[in-house]
Formats: sequence, structure tokens, C-alpha cells
Amino acid sequence: MKIQLFALLLCSLLSNCASTQNGSSATSAVIDNSSLATDKMTADMVTHLKLSDVQTEQVKAINIKYHEKSTSLRREVAGDRSAMQSMRATLKKNKYAEMKQVLTANQYEQYISMEAENEKGRASKGGGSRARL
Repeated sequence: MKIQLFALLLCSLLSNCASTQNGSSATSAVIDNSSLATDKMTADMVTHLKLSDVQTEQVKAINIKYHEKSTSLRREVAGDRSAMQSMRATLKKNKYAEMKQVLTANQYEQYISMEAENEKGRASKGGGSRARL
């Protein structure tokens, strides 16, 4: 399964490079990048959480679902930071609830730790959640 995910990720990357060289529109590049983001997220979870094949498919579907919702949310509330934070918190809570149904208790704890580390990384790079002063 890991080899299949790696192959899928590699195909997506090559497809993205080819479409960029062919002068594809910015919209298709965004779609390809979204696909790459969810593929990478799922691949990282497969590696770190040791997901079964069934879990992998379920987690991938959840990742795609919430990535699409997040992208749509950014468009809807563009510029309204407080609405964005509120809606993002709701999305996060719902995604965590769905992940909890798919993952074992140990995997879920590791997932929460992974997410916390990712948020720390985004905050230190100037994106994501930031500490309030």
C-alpha cells in the first residue's frame, strides 16, 4: 500500500510539473496542488500512524473532504479573520471527530500530536494559528 501511495504521489507531482510546463491555467495548478497536499498529508499519516489499507482509504477521504471545505471557506470569508478563525475551529473539531472514528485510540493520540507539531511549524513560519499577546 505504501508503494501505491508513493506511486500516486509521484504521478501527481509529475503531472503537476508537466501541466506547468505546458502553460496550464492557474486554476488547474491550484487543483493539482490541492491534490498533492492531501496526498502528502495522507502519506505522512500512513507512515507515522501505520494505517491499514481500509484506514488509509477512509483517512484520505476525510483529508480531501476537509481540504475542500477549508479551500471553500477561504473564498467565502476572504478578509474576515474572525469568521475564518471561528469556522476553521469548527472544521477542525469535526475533522478530529471523524478521524477518531477511523483511528485506534493510540493512532488518534499520535494524530493529535502530529497536528500540534504541524500547527507549531505553521505558526513559526508566519502562517496558521498564532499566540495572542
